[in-house]
Amino acid sequence: MAKNSIEFYVQKLDGEPFKMGRYDQSLYDLFQEQAPAGRYKVTYARKLPDKSQKQLGVVFGLVISKTLAAFENLGYDTSYLLKLDKPTGTEVTVELLKEYLYAVCPIFNEQGKRVTLSKMDVAQATKFINDIRNFISSQWEIYIDDPDKDWNKEKK
Repeated sequence: MAKNSIEFYVQKLDGEPFKMGRYDQSLYDLFQEQAPAGRYKVTYARKLPDKSQKQLGVVFGLVISKTLAAFENLGYDTSYLLKLDKPTGTEVTVELLKEYLYAVCPIFNEQGKRVTLSKMDVAQATKFINDIRNFISSQWEIYIDDPDKDWNKEKK
């Protein structure tokens, strides 16, 4: 059965045309041979790098750990997250907090689907980090330090 869509990546260097790897070139050639007649949409868009290890460290090593520590110090359980009148006696776990933050600070891809940190690019991860820090600060009055306090100072 002929395919009617294909996705591949090309490399662009300054002053040079786009270059395709051998595998992608083979895929493209095969697609051209087998694709049914019709109009096709061709889009070139710069792919941002995937989230960085530092960003993962900020979310898990700074934001979530500091929030959980504050919850423990204040005696908060899941009733605080769920805004229940009576305590549940169930502690807030890393997974629960992560899912809660994905729900209240969602990030969507180009297709309009919600993405988690594992599928975010560097720009989406940055937005997610800023959104959850702002949410935690404004809703729970827990201040999360800037991960890089010297971000605005010139690097030497």
